[in-house]
Amino acid sequence: MKAWICNDWGDPQSLVLGEMPTPVPGKRQVLIDVHRSGVNFPDTLMIAGKYQMKPERPFVPGVECSGTVMGFGDDVSGFKVGDRVTAILYHGGYAQHALADDIQTHLIPDAMGFDDAAAFPTTYGTVYRALVDRGRLRAGETLLVLGAAGGVGLNAVELGRLLGANVIAAAGTEAKLLLARSYGAQHTINYTSESIRERVREITGGHGADVVFDPVGGDAFDESLRSMARQGRLLVVGFASGRIPSAPANRVLMSESEIIGVLYGGKRTPEVARANFAKMIGWYLEGKLKPHISMRFKFDQVPAAMNVLLDRSATGKVLVTRA
Repeated sequence: MKAWICNDWGDPQSLVLGEMPTPVPGKRQVLIDVHRSGVNFPDTLMIAGKYQMKPERPFVPGVECSGTVMGFGDDVSGFKVGDRVTAILYHGGYAQHALADDIQTHLIPDAMGFDDAAAFPTTYGTVYRALVDRGRLRAGETLLVLGAAGGVGLNAVELGRLLGANVIAAAGTEAKLLLARSYGAQHTINYTSESIRERVREITGGHGADVVFDPVGGDAFDESLRSMARQGRLLVVGFASGRIPSAPANRVLMSESEIIGVLYGGKRTPEVARANFAKMIGWYLEGKLKPHISMRFKFDQVPAAMNVLLDRSATGKVLVTRA
């Protein structure tokens, strides 16, 4: 099969389009004929050798796809050949065919196309896990979302508003903030020209943010920690800024705040992940959730697709289309 191969750690230009053996599904695995691949920031970290998980090289990157079931291994139930599915992968999505664990593979309804299906599981799954399971976000609370026009950020704005929060979106351009407003943000902060701390205090009348959703890290984390309400929760989702920050323990003590890590993975809590996915698919079918897909690239353009995440020119989701 054709696949984009990571032979050595590097940037997207180091990937090689070549041939790899079609994977054979093992126990509790599903083989998927890939139609669409979601492009995610962890893909860029994985090929650079900077992700928490470092696959043995050579490997095929890509942690999310949609397509049809080609086959499956022993002890798999609930799927048949030809089923339309979406899946979270360890890696392997930038190929004609990919393997997924059955517990991380989801049937998709007839009303959901392959585009939306490939844009759905990783970002929405991460955001739901963050805001509901880990952050305990309640209706009426103030939610500050950093990187609010990116893949997980825009979903956090959308889902936070659906959950009844007062959403403040922070991003680096006015165009990105306008997009965040269209997805439900009531207030915005342009952190290239405004202080996050001062604006949050102004917007909330001095109360601060009850929950902070942070996929950015770096300076934005530092300011957000000083913008929190008493007993606030800061959700650490990622470090798109490139700097992993540290938190002064005295500030956490004095504000009785919490810094909470969010590492989404359906394999850790499969029953919870499936229930969350079913609930979000229900909202999708009701028209309450809609992935924003800003760019689509052909299969032979995978490096370019990854680069638009690195240069921050994309908003929402980026897809690679194969069929």
